[in-house]
Amino acid sequence: MADLHPLEIRVLRALCSFPGPVPSEELARAAQTDKVSATRMAYFLSTKGYAALEEKARVFCKITDEGREVLAAGLPEKQVLRALRARGNLTIPHLVAASDGLPEEFVRISLGHLKKAALIEITKTAAGETACSITGKGAAFLEEGTAEEAALALIARAEAELPEEAARVLVHRNWARAAERKEHTIAATAEGRALVEAGIKAKETALTQEMLKTGAWRNLDFRAFDLSAPVAAPVPGKNHPLHSMIEKIRRAFLQMGFLEEKGPFVESTFWCFDALFQPQDHPARELADTFYMRVPKEASVPGDLVPKVKAAHEHGILGSRGWGGTWSERVTRQLVLRTHTTALSARSLSKYRPPAKIFTIDKAFRNETLDYKHLMELYQVEGIVFDENVTFRNLLGYLEEFYVKQMGFKKVRFRPAYFPYTEMSVEPEVFIEEKGEWMELGGAGIFRPEVVLPLTGVEYPVLAWGLGLDRLAMLKLGLSDIRANYENDLGWLREVVLP
Repeated sequence: MADLHPLEIRVLRALCSFPGPVPSEELARAAQTDKVSATRMAYFLSTKGYAALEEKARVFCKITDEGREVLAAGLPEKQVLRALRARGNLTIPHLVAASDGLPEEFVRISLGHLKKAALIEITKTAAGETACSITGKGAAFLEEGTAEEAALALIARAEAELPEEAARVLVHRNWARAAERKEHTIAATAEGRALVEAGIKAKETALTQEMLKTGAWRNLDFRAFDLSAPVAAPVPGKNHPLHSMIEKIRRAFLQMGFLEEKGPFVESTFWCFDALFQPQDHPARELADTFYMRVPKEASVPGDLVPKVKAAHEHGILGSRGWGGTWSERVTRQLVLRTHTTALSARSLSKYRPPAKIFTIDKAFRNETLDYKHLMELYQVEGIVFDENVTFRNLLGYLEEFYVKQMGFKKVRFRPAYFPYTEMSVEPEVFIEEKGEWMELGGAGIFRPEVVLPLTGVEYPVLAWGLGLDRLAMLKLGLSDIRANYENDLGWLREVVLP
C-alpha cells in the first residue's frame, strides 16, 4: 500500500480526473483545498513518482502613470498623424507645436516609427527645412486600433498577461511595468493513475488517546513520516534588530546601576547649547548643522539658572575667562530639534544631587548629508556619572565595560579629542576585525566646571559620554551602510540575529 497522507490521496485522485497537466489553482479547486497545500502535496507525490511538476515563468504587466496618459490622449504616433492630417505639410518645429503639447523628444521618436512604417513622407522644403506629410496608409492607420492600445486598455483595468511582443514594447516605452511569476502545472504519472485505478486507502496519520486506551493501535496501519522533506519555514514575529539592540544596551546600563531618563525632541538652545558652555557663535549652531523651529518661536527657560549660565559664558568660573562678549537671552530661547541627547544630561544635572548615574537612549537630529555612515535622524546612548570621587580613569573603565564586556568588542582604544563642554575629552574607538581598521563611535569626557557649577552649585566631577547607537548596530549586524538599519527588507529582517 502506498504510504500517502490523506491529503496526498485526495490531490492524486483530483489530479487523475484531468486528462493532462493542470495548473495548481485548478488542481486546488478540484481537490477542495488551497493552492499552497495542493502544490505541496503535488511536490510530495512527485518525489514518490506519482506526479510530475513543471514550473513555468509567466510575465504580468501593470500600466504606469505615463501609460494611462497615453491611453487617454492616444499614442504619440497618432497624435503626430492627427496634427499632420489637420494641418497638412508641416516642418518639425511647427509639428511639435501642433501635436497637443507632445514633447519634442516624443515627436522625433514618433517620426522614426512612422517613417519606417510608411505612414508619413519626409521631404525637404525650398528653405532646406525638413517637412512631414501623412500618407494614405497613415490616414487609414488613424482609424485602426493598434495592439499597443488594446494592451494598454487591458492592463488599465487590472494586471494582466500580455503577448511577449506587446509586453516588450510597452515596457520599453515605459507604459507598463512587468513582473515575473512562477507557476506550476502538475500531471499524474502512469504510476499515479495505476495506483488510483487499483484503489488506494489512507493510512492512519495520528496516534490518539482512544487508540491507546482500547489497544486498537495494534491493528492499525500507520504511515511513515519523512523528517527530511522540505516544508515552509515558519515566520514568527520578532523585534526589529535595532529595537533589540536598544533593549540590550538598556539592560547593560540598568545592570550597572544607572537610572534611565527621557527628554523632549524639541529643545531650547539653553539646554542644547548654552547650559553645555557652547558659545553662542559656535559653528555647530548654524543652520548647516541644526534644525531650527519656526513654530513655536520661543521657549521658556529656567529663570534661576539663566543668570548663572550667562555669567559663565561672559566672565568664566573659578579663574577661567569664559567666552567674553555679550550673552543673549533671546538666542537662548530659540527652539531646535535637539542635536544631541547631551541636552538631557544638562537637564539631569540640574535635577539630581550626587551621587547619581543617569543614562538615556533616544533620538537626536542633525542636518547631515546622508551617506553610508551618516543620518539626519540618529540614536544616541547618553550617560553621566555625578559623584565626588570619580576620575578620568573611572570614565575609561565605564566605556571599556560597555564596549568590551557588554557589547562584545575585542579591542577598544581612546583617542584624545576636543569638545567645548568637556575637559579631558576622548573619542572611543573599536577595532573592526573584518576591515582591519578602527572606527570612532562617539565622544566622552569630564564636564567642565562652567557646565557643572551653574547647574548644580557644586564642584564635583561629572563623567559624560554620548555614543552613536546606529553605527554600533551597523557593526554588530554586519552592515556596510548605516541606512540599512531602517530598510524594510523582510528577507533580511527574518534572517538577521543580533549577536
